[in-house]
Amino acid sequence: INAEYMGCTDKQPVSEDGGQRHSAGRPATAGSRPGTMERPHASKASSGEHPSWLKALPIDADLREVFMKERIDEATFFELNGDDLRTMGIPLGPTKTLLKLISQKKSQ
Repeated sequence: INAEYMGCTDKQPVSEDGGQRHSAGRPATAGSRPGTMERPHASKASSGEHPSWLKALPIDADLREVFMKERIDEATFFELNGDDLRTMGIPLGPTKTLLKLISQKKSQ
């Protein structure tokens, strides 16, 4: 049988039933191949819905999406520091504003 015709040209191990498998023996699924990692659950970021605490922050929608992508909840938000925000790619201006909010919350 011509492997190229069957769509089996990526050299993934093939199970007895013909389904591709990971080297660990688990069935391959969409998003399970290297470089195509997908999260198992749809996040609110994909639907455009943001929790009220996130909507209340003085940031634009693009930055809200960053918090959703990083799975930052309200409790975690107030534990963030400048290094965390920089790692997430938050620009300096919003970082300063957010750090001020975090500091105010911690002093309450």
